[in-house]
Amino acid sequence: SKQTLESFLEKKQMEIISKALSIIEAWFLNNQNCFADNNICIIHADVHGDNMILSRNKIILLDWEFAKPGDPAFDLASLFMNHKLFSKQKSFVKKYAKKRGFTFKSVYSRFMFYQSMTNIADIIYCVASAKEATKIKKR
Repeated sequence: SKQTLESFLEKKQMEIISKALSIIEAWFLNNQNCFADNNICIIHADVHGDNMILSRNKIILLDWEFAKPGDPAFDLASLFMNHKLFSKQKSFVKKYAKKRGFTFKSVYSRFMFYQSMTNIADIIYCVASAKEATKIKKR
C-alpha cells in the first residue's frame, strides 16, 4: 500500500542519514588534531555566486547577514560546493594553507569535513521538504 511504501522510504532515508552521521563522527573523533591550528575569525557563512562580485581581480563578498566567528575552511568548502569546483579544490587549498601558514593536511581535512556536513545538511533538507510537500498534497 501507499502508506507502507512511504513508511519504508522514510525509514530508509533515516538509516542513510544516521549512517552518514556515524561515519562523519568517527572521522571527526580520529582527526580532531586537524582543528588544533585553526584560527577562528569572522566568516561569511553564505558564500555563493549571488553574494560575490569581482572588482579589480578581487572577489568581494556581499550580504553578511549570516556572518559569525568560525573556521575559514567552512567558507572555502561552501565556495567549492556551491560552484562545483571540485577539480581545483586541492590546488586552491594548498595555496591558501601556505599563505596562512597552516599545513595542507589540516586545512584540507577541515575543508572536507565541512563539505561532508554540508552534503548531509542538504540531504536532511530535501527529506524534510519532501515530507512537507507530501503533507500539503494530502490536504
